[in-house]
Amino acid sequence: MTRVSAIAVGAVAAMALSACGAGQVTWTDTKPPAIAGADAEAGEMFLRDVQVEYPGLEGYQAGDNAPLRVFIANRGQESDSLVDVTSPDADAVTLVTGSAPEPDEDPAEEDDAEGDEDNGTENGPEEGEDNGTDNGEQESTEDEASEETETTEADSVSGESDFSLEIGPSGRLALLEQNEFFLQVEGLHEDFTSGQLLTLEFTFASGESVTMRVPMGQPLETQNRDCIDVPRFHEDEYECLYPFEIEEEYNGESA
Repeated sequence: MTRVSAIAVGAVAAMALSACGAGQVTWTDTKPPAIAGADAEAGEMFLRDVQVEYPGLEGYQAGDNAPLRVFIANRGQESDSLVDVTSPDADAVTLVTGSAPEPDEDPAEEDDAEGDEDNGTENGPEEGEDNGTDNGEQESTEDEASEETETTEADSVSGESDFSLEIGPSGRLALLEQNEFFLQVEGLHEDFTSGQLLTLEFTFASGESVTMRVPMGQPLETQNRDCIDVPRFHEDEYECLYPFEIEEEYNGESA
């Protein structure tokens, strides 16, 4: 199970507000944020700008995996945890942490093993008929094993379905692909493109839950900048932050 604790960042937000001195023009004063996501509340848990990440003009095809962008704030006085996300429009919703799986075996060891097999074949029984039968059975077994491996790899998911993301009082949590720590819809049942909505249900440890219909997001290229509009929660405003800033200000240290 993956467990993450979000650290409250009220002081950081206060510093950001105080930095806007008299005579200065803020980003939100000059241009309204291009927010594509949906908002919802589940008790004291506020979900903001929830959307499916933009993959390109072609959208997603049935069977594809689709990363989500989710911002959550805890307005309550007690900690709560996101423990489950489901969708009737997909096979599963999982948590991807961005950690690459370790190789099963050292390639050098595989080469040695292949060499041993070749030597064993050369030094095998002299009776050609029996040896041929054994080789035929071995090739058949290897083909079947190869097919099973390919099927397993195709059917496997890259995230964890069992997770608990804790958010402390006044804490915030950002889940987005740019930080390699995000929720992902696995195995879409149908094609999904701009203009369509995806149904998601978020469930928290407190028993609170909420069902949302979320759209596809917009490409950063259309906004002519690399930063991401992030909800401030305590105000009806957004600030444009880079992914590393979001990781530092929202999620704090993870455990």
